[in-house]
Amino acid sequence: MVRLGMGHHRVRGARVSDLEDVRPLLANADTVLLDFDGPVCSVFSGITDFDVASQLRQVLRDHGVAMPVAIERHNDPLEVLRFAAASERQVLVEVEERFVNAEVAAVKVAEPAPYAHDFIRAVWRAGKALAVVSNNSEPAIRAYLKIHGVDEYVGRVVGRAYADPARMKPHPHSVLRALSELDTVPHAAVLVGDSVTDVQVSVAVGVPCIGFANKPGKEQRLADAGAAAVATGADGMGLLVAALGTETA
Repeated sequence: MVRLGMGHHRVRGARVSDLEDVRPLLANADTVLLDFDGPVCSVFSGITDFDVASQLRQVLRDHGVAMPVAIERHNDPLEVLRFAAASERQVLVEVEERFVNAEVAAVKVAEPAPYAHDFIRAVWRAGKALAVVSNNSEPAIRAYLKIHGVDEYVGRVVGRAYADPARMKPHPHSVLRALSELDTVPHAAVLVGDSVTDVQVSVAVGVPCIGFANKPGKEQRLADAGAAAVATGADGMGLLVAALGTETA
């Protein structure tokens, strides 16, 4: 179903006709910016995020870096990477390298999001430019797209800045780079993402955002953050295919 953020970004009850409110967001955009982990696939569905975070922590231990309890227990490798930024440059680079290698391994067994590949093809059939804009690494994203045969439909891939976690979303670096490389402006684009940071960077840059609430509790957070619309449920990407006026394969 599709729910819209209204008023003070509260989510109201969804109706089938809400799909008509999503159509203009896609129809008016000549460029689609698509987050990776969530809308395209579940990156750590085969190799868990905690396993990857543990690999990164081991690099820090090998260099004698003491970690607070919160980092020792954190499931999110991105948070470990952010913590590593306070270390010497060489340590950060080693953590980044281990992370990239782990992500490339993870995407080989990652579970695609339902209808995600259909959406990528639908954007291409609609004649729109498509960029994947993610806090995951570019090598991992490109590997996944190639494995699943959808790389030819993606015009640009902008992953996280190498060994520079401060420029990960919600920092505007990746979104602005994608817009520049595709020679478009914020109001002519739309971003599809499943995290509050996706919505935050969209609001900051001026790109309308369609939130993808693929897990319970996300829809309100995405709407509160300022998403123009929120597609809910595991089949949310399929509804965006329908909003483009194409059928899923």
